[in-house]
Amino acid sequence: MRTAERTGFVAATCVLALSAACAMGGTILAPTANWLHNRWADFMDIFSIGVGATFESKIGGPIPPTIGAYVEATTLFSLGAITHNGGTIEWEGRGAGIYTESRTLYGLGPYRGWKINQGDNIVNFYKNEVESKVWATRMETELRSTALARVNRWLADTELGNWCSVTEISGDPAKKPIHRDKHFRTAFLGVPRGWQTWEYIGGEIALCEPFLTHFGATVRAGVDPSELMDFLLGFLFVDFRQDDRKLGE
Repeated sequence: MRTAERTGFVAATCVLALSAACAMGGTILAPTANWLHNRWADFMDIFSIGVGATFESKIGGPIPPTIGAYVEATTLFSLGAITHNGGTIEWEGRGAGIYTESRTLYGLGPYRGWKINQGDNIVNFYKNEVESKVWATRMETELRSTALARVNRWLADTELGNWCSVTEISGDPAKKPIHRDKHFRTAFLGVPRGWQTWEYIGGEIALCEPFLTHFGATVRAGVDPSELMDFLLGFLFVDFRQDDRKLGE
């Protein structure tokens, strides 16, 4: 009898938890459509790996186009500065491709700035603006978060915010695989790839011959532990990140 009562209690608790989650932000049950595709996308979200190469060009002129080092450990810590202007082969979460890239990042503690502009030479679904438009719109609207933006709106009115030129005060999409920044973006607890990547841990380094040819290379790598849980729970038809492609996306 006690075993049956415990089983009933666990079942009721699970139902209540699922109901609460649905009420707070939509269903967390993984859609059955595109199921295999979504499991692969969730696996890709765990990692970020990229390499790039560069040479002298009109973009930088005499300035070395690829140089620096940068590390980050969640949105709470970042350190360094890096710039890369050249070609890149990258697996960036669920987005991947081979493209031209102009990329600058810098950070100190929770404060960071970035400007990332990537081409669409050879890209997968999530970095293709046309193919992923419906999915990306849901990430941008339904799952948009203003939590970090509220912090930056408050800081923007302070002396510190003015000195740091905080710009990100309108909210963050859940995921942002496509980068087409036209201006530098600055924020405390900044998330260039979307707020769901706030637990990302990684780094990148760029080196080049600065005097004669400007030939150089960059490498970057990182991991997001929370995406591992999203991947594993997906096999139980739970999508707590709500980033699975639905029917029609």
